[in-house]
Amino acid sequence: MSTQRYISTSFWNDPWIITLKPLEKYLYMYFLTNPLTNIAGVYEISIKRISFDTGMTEKNIKSIILEFEKHKKIIMFKSFIILPSWPKHQKYKIRPKINTGILNILNNLPQIIVNRLTVSNYSYPMDRVSISYGYGTNYLDLDLDLDLDLDLDSDIDIDAKKQNIKKNIFGEYKNVKLTEDQYSKLLTEWGQDKLDSMIKELDEGIQMKGYKYTDHNLALRKWEKNRSNHPGNDGMLKTSEINELIENLCKVD
Repeated sequence: MSTQRYISTSFWNDPWIITLKPLEKYLYMYFLTNPLTNIAGVYEISIKRISFDTGMTEKNIKSIILEFEKHKKIIMFKSFIILPSWPKHQKYKIRPKINTGILNILNNLPQIIVNRLTVSNYSYPMDRVSISYGYGTNYLDLDLDLDLDLDLDSDIDIDAKKQNIKKNIFGEYKNVKLTEDQYSKLLTEWGQDKLDSMIKELDEGIQMKGYKYTDHNLALRKWEKNRSNHPGNDGMLKTSEINELIENLCKVD
């Protein structure tokens, strides 16, 4: 049995829709109504499938998606399509069954997709989502087995504390805490794969050694900088460099 998707007639009067070219309107409507879409507006689909269904070339599809992303109407991440504004149009706040349906879908998404939703202005409160933070087994010990006793005990850094900015939790052991802005900037600079790897290593390093950092954003950047500066030495630090790293981290106040 097919699922019914209702599009308001006001769709065609939307100021943004009016600016679109015919093919762009066609593709956007496809993202709203194709067989794989769901009540959460987050679903997995391949470019090849989109091309097959619409008859458009993969090149045109990718180009149009980039334009949609500039306007924050659609995000394609990995093999998932995200419609950031979709939940708010479902009136989940006053429709319990809709809310339950959205939450069930979000709870079953891969962690990497949940992370992306968190920084994508997705119109559903992500703190309701209960997700299992799982990572692969390839682990690089970023603390380099050095017994560094960094006594920097605080859940939030000073800037975040002053502004009362909420921090989101990342990692299998839920040790890494970053604000949405910090995560978004790291994602832009490093890309998803590298960011996930760095978060994994920091999370497991804290879990194994019991280190406590004042600023996880700073810790990630310091470790990444060290790795970049020592590509031929597997990231190993000299004693003087270790002392400098500790000193810099301890300066966070």
